[in-house]
Amino acid sequence: MISDVIIPEKIGSYYLFSKKIVAIDIGRSEIRASIVLAQGHKRTILSLIEEKIENNSNLDYQERVVNALRELKIRLGQYDYLFASFSSASVVFKELTLPFVGEKKIKMVVPFEVESLLPFTLDQAIVDNIIINENKKESQTEVLVAAVKKEYIDQYINLFNQANLKLDKITIDILDLYGLYISIPNYQSKTKNVALIDLGLNNTRLALLIDNQLKYIRIIPHGIKSAAQKIQNNLENDLKIDLNEIVNNLVRFGINLSESESYQQITKNSLIDLFSELQFTINTYATRLKANQEIKLIIITGMGAEIPGIKELIQNTINIETDVLETKKIIHNGKITSKVSSIPNSFLISIATALAPYITSNFNLYKSQEESKENRLIITQLASILGLLLLIISSFSLYSYLRVRKLKRSVYDAQSSAIQELKKNFQLRDVRDLKDANKKANAELLKQENAWQQLSVKNRYSMLKYLSELSKCINPQEIQLDLSSIDIKNNKIILYGSVPGYPQLSKLQNQLKCPLFKNPPRLQDYNFKAEPIILNVTDIQES
Repeated sequence: MISDVIIPEKIGSYYLFSKKIVAIDIGRSEIRASIVLAQGHKRTILSLIEEKIENNSNLDYQERVVNALRELKIRLGQYDYLFASFSSASVVFKELTLPFVGEKKIKMVVPFEVESLLPFTLDQAIVDNIIINENKKESQTEVLVAAVKKEYIDQYINLFNQANLKLDKITIDILDLYGLYISIPNYQSKTKNVALIDLGLNNTRLALLIDNQLKYIRIIPHGIKSAAQKIQNNLENDLKIDLNEIVNNLVRFGINLSESESYQQITKNSLIDLFSELQFTINTYATRLKANQEIKLIIITGMGAEIPGIKELIQNTINIETDVLETKKIIHNGKITSKVSSIPNSFLISIATALAPYITSNFNLYKSQEESKENRLIITQLASILGLLLLIISSFSLYSYLRVRKLKRSVYDAQSSAIQELKKNFQLRDVRDLKDANKKANAELLKQENAWQQLSVKNRYSMLKYLSELSKCINPQEIQLDLSSIDIKNNKIILYGSVPGYPQLSKLQNQLKCPLFKNPPRLQDYNFKAEPIILNVTDIQES
């Protein structure tokens, strides 16, 4: 934190130093994490990780989430920042228009302006905001305020604390999704008013955008699982299948899984019921809009966006042009790149949180909670540093004055003694100073070591033995190993290369469990050309 005070790590959304960011989205049955490398304005999606939340009736949901977070922590590796996306289902949103501009001033005033609009007192709330429109000419700012009960944030933070994960930022899922959407060039030029719908497993997030400005947010407590439950309830007894299987089939095959017209109609009707609720919500808000502000386009994201035929079914049900937010559109302008070949739509929330688009980059519910405490700590630390520096400078100056002559003499005597010893032991001549003596002595020592090493039988044949043993452990054809180079030195074998994917990486992990290697590392990345696999080898007994 002191380094951040003296030299800021980022200015706005521009990172002065490369940082690896992990963003976590906690669902009902799984936790999704996105790992992004931030360099300046550039962002690189490094990997996507999904950790299932165990289905254990003996543990409550919070305990199962903590267990999943602990497992996820093992898979994350090293990172610099940890962001988390809080569910908008527990958030109160309010829109304010303020007669001034300036983000810092707005953040100071917003809590008091919104207090009378909240269903709970300000001392019970965590409040932050995003700017949705700023008119500098008229000195006017429209902001969207998000308020959450402090107890909910405390419970959320506690999940991470129990898993020994230190949070740096808490955002809100629908705001992150909105920020990501308007940062994509393909959608920045859209003039149509848009309904942004994140169709999830257990609920549906709805955001209405008027002229690309966020105007209305609604969380509907029904999702794909609700539709799957209706399908299960309406199936004949001889067709009954597990609810999770229905969900998986729905996402993979849509309404065309079975040749049975009855099954297809039940599936279609169940989805239509869900979309009809969405239509009712959109129509209810549309009554507040002007004649030229009606919703013209629906953008679908989330797990539901992967259902085959979802676009056409929603469009026919709600009678509004519908499109699916294609994840490949995130990659644009060289600012956002990805090392992940295929990005599932279900990871959009965690990706949006990690990318931290400009409009939401300063939104932080965790920062709001810790701000006053951190400010006091920074002031204390700066005062302590200043006092300590003055004390150190004064003490050092006095010490230097008293000791400088004695130190110079000691250094001179030590150098003279060292030079004499080196000249005696290595038969050195024409030595100018200690540096010159060290250089010549090291050269002579290296020469002698090389001579003895060449006479060592063990060193002469160890490389061939290591290669022989390595070929017995690893089957390159089976794992399709693309090996760039091998370094063998100091009882270590260093492999540079890659395998096609994680299945082959898993096989390589198993093949490394052979007597040749001591405690092989856990492999994380199937491309190890830049960060090689370092293996400690056991001593090979001479035959």
